[in-house]
Amino acid sequence: MRSVVEEGHAEINSPSLTWDWRNTYIEYSKTGKLPSDPKESRALRTNATRFTLSEDGTLFRRMFDGPLAICMGPGDTEYVLREVYEGTYGNHSDAESLVQKVIRDGYYWVNMEKGAKEFVQKCDKCQRLSIRNDDGFL
Repeated sequence: MRSVVEEGHAEINSPSLTWDWRNTYIEYSKTGKLPSDPKESRALRTNATRFTLSEDGTLFRRMFDGPLAICMGPGDTEYVLREVYEGTYGNHSDAESLVQKVIRDGYYWVNMEKGAKEFVQKCDKCQRLSIRNDDGFL
């Protein structure tokens, strides 16, 4: 039995495999097709100016004061947050500075702030430090 991927019928990182927030911008960039709702259509045209699509189909977000940021899907964000939070930088910081570090590293996704806040709240070391600070131990 042969794999469909081996035969070239599917791409592993294809945005068509799962539908997420990026697909709306990718579809608009490729076809120029707008939603029928006037409010959604206007919002998409306005927001789409912040994004660009590479030749290989990767969606990037133009950042105000930095490089183009790769747009991440829901399955990739946990790894990026963990790597920046624990690995590359090695210090445990608050959610706001975590978001800035992720952007500086060239990544973007919708609801970054919410995801970073939830991620920091799950960190056992940070919760222990926070409890000790609140109780006056440190």
